[in-house]
Amino acid sequence: MHSKGKVGFTYEVEAYDKHGRLLDREVVKNLMPTEATTYLLAAGFGGEGQHLSWYLGLFKGNYIPSVEDTMAELPAAATEFTAYAGTNRPQVTFSAAASGQINNVANRIELTINSDDVLYGGFLTSSSGKGATTGILGSVVRFASPKQPGEGGLLRVTVSNELTSASARFPGDTR
Repeated sequence: MHSKGKVGFTYEVEAYDKHGRLLDREVVKNLMPTEATTYLLAAGFGGEGQHLSWYLGLFKGNYIPSVEDTMAELPAAATEFTAYAGTNRPQVTFSAAASGQINNVANRIELTINSDDVLYGGFLTSSSGKGATTGILGSVVRFASPKQPGEGGLLRVTVSNELTSASARFPGDTR
């Protein structure tokens, strides 16, 4: 017997130009690759080890995410974008899980952009190094519209996840 449900992250993405003017804002839902859902079940219910740190990556390739994506090929296939301040991917600091939710609202990611590239999407990974191809690909999202904050611009990203349980009917339940 199988019960299937959708699980994934929601990204709020804001792009600002170098003068602080809001260029674009959107909320978009991700795709959680098979390796991420397997990890979630193994770490949450199977007693396997957890990754305690997660990082945000961005991509500039006109790439369509797939459930088969892994960290082994995503940075090259999607053309990871690395022209932002800092030597590593920024760490996503989630709030404590409560009421079936986590988010980084208290610690939004803010990236100062160092080029005029067009950004098509982002991803969550357990690997901190820009361009690294190890670790778990926890989530990958394609933006509804490309973002181009430009050199000196800012990209602000909020990531959240909410798990809900569908109401089930059991034998003898007459609701």
